[in-house]
Amino acid sequence: RFLLMFVVVIYFYAMIGMAAFAGRLDPSDETVALTGYAQAGYAWCRRGDRADDWNACDDDGHGPGFVASYAMGVNFNDLISAYLTLYALLNLNNWHVLHEAGIASLGPKDHTWRWAARRAGVTLYFVSFVLICFILLMNMATSTFLAHFAASMAHADKVEQEVRDDSERKAQEAALGALGGVTEGNVATATA
Repeated sequence: RFLLMFVVVIYFYAMIGMAAFAGRLDPSDETVALTGYAQAGYAWCRRGDRADDWNACDDDGHGPGFVASYAMGVNFNDLISAYLTLYALLNLNNWHVLHEAGIASLGPKDHTWRWAARRAGVTLYFVSFVLICFILLMNMATSTFLAHFAASMAHADKVEQEVRDDSERKAQEAALGALGGVTEGNVATATA
């Protein structure tokens, strides 16, 4: 059940991220490139026309002989990229850089309430993902694993005690049997 809940939450955030940021985290966009998105290695550049020659972008997001492409980068352009991006966020891997790139993707700051509301929405998206998925769900996963470990240790202790009790009972029966065929049943009837 926990794993299913975790997948549903990740899928929910992936869909929201795709609706809000699909095509916007473009390293060739000047405002996004200035946030450190390309410098953090989230943007990738392709050299020339070779489809298999991918390299990390240089400081300005692209370089001489490079064609900027963000299809291989960490973004929300499709579901797999969204999952990759959320995995990077789940590890707290430069989540502030993705947050800044998300804010920069809103366009230039125009000091209106609409821009402020969109910025608050972007901040709410990233911070709530970190709080819900990293802190809450990871703590739930840790507590679930520890609870199962404690239960398995308790079961192992119980089985070990049963084996110990059984071997002690058999040793007592063997000792009584060595005294001339006296068993626990004979001792009980003899004392009565």
